[in-house]
Amino acid sequence: VNDLPYDYEYGGSISYCGTINHQYPDSKPMGFPFDRVINQDKFYYPNMFYKDVTITFKEDN
Repeated sequence: VNDLPYDYEYGGSISYCGTINHQYPDSKPMGFPFDRVINQDKFYYPNMFYKDVTITFKEDN
């Protein structure tokens, strides 16, 4: 993990996205490890489950 820049102010989402105009906190791609395709043929473990889901936003009235 990189040191914080000298002009960094605490707060926000640095742990997820880094700081504006500065290097990302580590060398892994954004979204890692969830940016990987799941190989369904090699994903069978007794303590794991996966399913396609749809997430929708419903505004409260």
